[in-house]
Amino acid sequence: RTDDITMILAFIDGVADTADEQSGEAIDRMQGRRKSSRRESRRGSADSIFLGLDVVRAGGENRPVRRGLSKEKRQAMTVAETVTNEEDEVEYTPVVVPKSQNERDRIRSAVKANFLFQHLNDQQQQLVFDVMKRVLVKAGEVVIKQGDAGDLFYVVESGEYSVLIAQGGKGEVEVMQYSTAGGTNPCFGELALMYSKPRAATVKALSDGQLWAMDRSAFRHILMKSSSTSLVKTLRSVEILKTLSVGQLQRLSDVLTEVTYKSGDYVIQQGEFTETFYIIMEGKATVTKRDDPDSAAEPEAQVMQLSAGQYFGERALIEQAPRAANVKADGRLKCLHISKDAFEEVLGPLQAIIDEDRKWREKVAKTKQLVQEAEGLANVTTTDFEPQAVPVATDYGRLVIAQNKNSQSVYTLKGASKSKVVQLGQQSRLMSEKALFASLVNHHAYVPLALGNFVDEACLYTVFKVRIVMELSALLEALSSIDESTANFYAANVLLAVQHLHNEGICYRNLAPDNLFVDRDGFVQLMDFRFAVKLDGAQARDYCGLATYLAPEQVAGTGHSLPVDYWALGILIYEMLTGTAPWLTGDPIRDSELNIYSRITAFKGELDFPKEFSADLQELLLELLAPNPTRRIGTRGAGAEEVQRHQWFSTLNMEDMHAGGNAMRAPYHALRKVEEVAKTLNTSEAAAAAAEAFSEPPYSGDSSWFDGFVSFTSKTS
Repeated sequence: RTDDITMILAFIDGVADTADEQSGEAIDRMQGRRKSSRRESRRGSADSIFLGLDVVRAGGENRPVRRGLSKEKRQAMTVAETVTNEEDEVEYTPVVVPKSQNERDRIRSAVKANFLFQHLNDQQQQLVFDVMKRVLVKAGEVVIKQGDAGDLFYVVESGEYSVLIAQGGKGEVEVMQYSTAGGTNPCFGELALMYSKPRAATVKALSDGQLWAMDRSAFRHILMKSSSTSLVKTLRSVEILKTLSVGQLQRLSDVLTEVTYKSGDYVIQQGEFTETFYIIMEGKATVTKRDDPDSAAEPEAQVMQLSAGQYFGERALIEQAPRAANVKADGRLKCLHISKDAFEEVLGPLQAIIDEDRKWREKVAKTKQLVQEAEGLANVTTTDFEPQAVPVATDYGRLVIAQNKNSQSVYTLKGASKSKVVQLGQQSRLMSEKALFASLVNHHAYVPLALGNFVDEACLYTVFKVRIVMELSALLEALSSIDESTANFYAANVLLAVQHLHNEGICYRNLAPDNLFVDRDGFVQLMDFRFAVKLDGAQARDYCGLATYLAPEQVAGTGHSLPVDYWALGILIYEMLTGTAPWLTGDPIRDSELNIYSRITAFKGELDFPKEFSADLQELLLELLAPNPTRRIGTRGAGAEEVQRHQWFSTLNMEDMHAGGNAMRAPYHALRKVEEVAKTLNTSEAAAAAAEAFSEPPYSGDSSWFDGFVSFTSKTS
């Protein structure tokens, strides 16, 4: 550590050297009544090592040595990786790099303790070892450079390597070296297998050597790719199946039947009436046709050739019509097929599904339109609003309190800068957020409805009928410390909001305090849906969210779903009461993303809690932070209601909580802070500052990515 540490010693006259038992009990009782400080706790790390906060108390003031992450650090540790469509669509074919048994053993030994490899099964491990590439390096060669985006993980086979970190204008400083001198094979670059972030250091070869390299794309394919997922992607590419959810496509893939044809066999013949849809799994097929299907003398003209992953005969699932062409096996051909009758037995008539989907989307659009017209928001632009204040600035834009000049109603406008969205690479996430907002039509006390969207030359705006005052993180900071009853109230806000979204099939994945907003009544509002995903029965596999909030299954990268929100709720409750996450030590070096992920994956479900935590709270946190998602409260057998019925929430009337501000008030001290901040937003100074909200420089880049942003449809363009 290079920072200065000041120690304050308080000498108190008249206190005996050894406290008697009675006074010790009195101190314990006094401390037991004291509120849990957000900046003061004693608790264990993921491996149950008792870390604790060393606090010097002088004049009754708590002065902690360790603090939680700063807002800047939390933003830096927020992952927003998107699995690209191109990566999804490319069929992965592993390329085996020959290795001796000794080389394979050294690689296995090097990665066996690494959290990213511990959950791999034997087959996956073998495939990972197979595809790792041999990289020969020369002395002086830079392997990775600080600041560059990385997608390779390395195991040192031989040679010596220097790890350098740039120190501003002082040049590079060596912080450590990698070598095999100690009989081990070190590795580096693990985060590159999870997501793309700038490299934290430069690694330069000090001698000639050899590395084994694993790229992120191959690692992800080995983790996630299977014949099932590839088949679902093929089904999704079929035009008439695009209205099916992922869950429906998975059920469809389960009932497809395998059939094999010899070379020259006809799969379907022109003019015949059959009702079967086919997907080619192996081999090739030739498509031919005659101008006159009834003329046997006319030669068949070749139209096209089909290969593995392609399909034919899809119209038979909707209509009865003669086949328009022949499909003939060109060599041995293996297909999966399903008849119209079998399809309808599993999912019902396809045309009915298509019609129902269209009707649902039209209903959502009509409902949104009626609400928008009732609010006087049809076809609004920035000129229709008078900005009053900017309560929250985000990494990609701002929340603006604005009054509609015609109706005089006040709204919160969620503005996203087009330039910043592109700079952050969040175009697809923003459009996904818009689609999710559009799909929600039922009001909820803690999930405000998006009433509409509009754009100007610089920004994309979403309109909400709610007045946001601050972030939850700002409220917690202003309160300095909160008791369990206050944490209980805000945890219930979030719990009910998350369960509302889960009922809509939406996994939120964004429960960090910086991304939860507080309205003027002191209630939490969930309005940042950039990381949310509609699951439709399938698991998500992208990395997103604040590192300290990721559940073990998210870190492992093998797929996750609704249970991750209950895990994040547990972390949120812990952080509200202690000001930090269970995985943080307070040492910036030890609290790297890599170390945090290692502690999360090593967590076995045991924590040493601050002594101020009630027994009910400790029990709930252990239930929420169950490492196995199938055993996590909220998603196991008893379902979501089990969380609401937990003893820790017994002091709350959940019916009143569901009603929100119409039936109850926020905790007194929290509401006072919110009202104080709200007053600062209702001043001429705030209005003057807000006047700049609509004056951002115009965006001049590609505009195709936000096509359809102002429409009512719930499907992204």
